[in-house]
Amino acid sequence: MNEFETIPSELLVRAQGSASCDLSGLSASARSIIMAESGGDPTAKNPRSTAFGLGQLLIANRRHYMGANANSTSCSAQINAFNAYVSDRYGNADAALRFRNRKGWY
Repeated sequence: MNEFETIPSELLVRAQGSASCDLSGLSASARSIIMAESGGDPTAKNPRSTAFGLGQLLIANRRHYMGANANSTSCSAQINAFNAYVSDRYGNADAALRFRNRKGWY
């Protein structure tokens, strides 16, 4: 399986039980990506890759954007990392969502 492919929510493993973050401050596009990737759960883990958390960032990206806190389940830390990743890679969440809708991953 391609490491960038989205894993259906029924295959996500919960690292420490189910949790949820308040995504109300995010754009509709950012919320759409996060809900598709993790269901809003900061402990969501992809069993087939190193993707983890709200935006299902791979470990290299989590280390880049979160440093020593790469495995944090903090909602704010993960949202900040997600926003920085999306900004760097796509420019904004709308462009990231358009890409995700075309490719099935972002």
